[in-house]
Amino acid sequence: MVSQQITADRTASQRNRTPISQKSGMVNGTRIDSGWEINPNATAVPGHRHLAREIYEHILSTQPDHLESLKELGQMDFEEGNFAQAIERLSQVVGTPMADAECFHRLGQAFAAQGDSSNAEAAQRRALELDPQMAAAHFDLGVSLRQQNKLGEATASFQQTLRLDQNHGGAFHQLGGTLEQQGNIDQALVCYQEARLKELIDAAFEIGMLQIRSEIEALVRTVLITAPRNILEIGSHRGGTMYLWCKLLENSGHRITVDLPGGDFGGLAVEEIESRNVMMSGWSENFSAINADSHAVSTYEKVRETLDGEKLDFLFIDGDHTYEGVKLDFFMYKNLVREGGLIAFHDIKDTQLHRDQNCHVARLWGELSGDKMQIQSDAQWGGIGVIQC
Repeated sequence: MVSQQITADRTASQRNRTPISQKSGMVNGTRIDSGWEINPNATAVPGHRHLAREIYEHILSTQPDHLESLKELGQMDFEEGNFAQAIERLSQVVGTPMADAECFHRLGQAFAAQGDSSNAEAAQRRALELDPQMAAAHFDLGVSLRQQNKLGEATASFQQTLRLDQNHGGAFHQLGGTLEQQGNIDQALVCYQEARLKELIDAAFEIGMLQIRSEIEALVRTVLITAPRNILEIGSHRGGTMYLWCKLLENSGHRITVDLPGGDFGGLAVEEIESRNVMMSGWSENFSAINADSHAVSTYEKVRETLDGEKLDFLFIDGDHTYEGVKLDFFMYKNLVREGGLIAFHDIKDTQLHRDQNCHVARLWGELSGDKMQIQSDAQWGGIGVIQC
């Protein structure tokens, strides 16, 4: 559970201004020079949207054909659910240099929200003429085509969406529905299964998990083949991976998490863990949380007692990443895994980034022999190793 530190700059960028006239006015107590072309990046920052709207509306009060203001207000109207107003404003931008692919895409979405599938289709096609690689426009085009019962064209649009964005759960779902309408039930079922997997992984990231998407998806597919019932996870962080084990796999087995509050590798505070465990308990009928050191004999005994004579089918080790710590987790708990069961380790990559964070899972992974597989991306962290007992 080691990742590169990602610093997200959530502050508003300074406004870029280009003089075009000398008119001025006041908005919300602030002097606004309508003779300046204003690009308020603050529209993306919570709390600043209202000010941005006032700025653009002030500009339009003096320059009704100011294209940037019409375009930006149309975007905001759409996001706020004012679809008719969005259509009116964005339509005024059509036919001008300001009408880019995103403008047509939003216009198409606004038409679709109003139930006008024909105009929605036309707008999305125009967006794709300007940007053929816009997966969102291919998807929305497919939806509009499907609503008009143009199923063959809709199928092609959803397939193109997935060529551009293989993780688009909505496209899998819509493609499944379109194929089902055409009588291709087997293919539709495959699409529905893919949609569920993609959407659950999206939800898991929303909950919180320090994983690389391609790696965790490959692990999930590997684990699903074995149809495990009983699962132990050492190190659950915010719960994203446990969410996957609970939602994707048979619900009748045990789901056990062992987590040390305040642990060095993604451990949460006691209060956070307690709140997280309450959330987790709603995901499975047989969920058990053990907030303790996985290396303590008493913790091992609690896990064994929870299993009540049963064996684990899958053990996911993502707790202590030191060589000694991960080695102890492996050798303490592997005897609880059934023959043929799987044990997976996170962060098996031997990189300087890992070594700098005292992560030495790679050393243990290199020492283990047997039926092993590695799941790795190009990132400088992560890597998942799976070994069969």
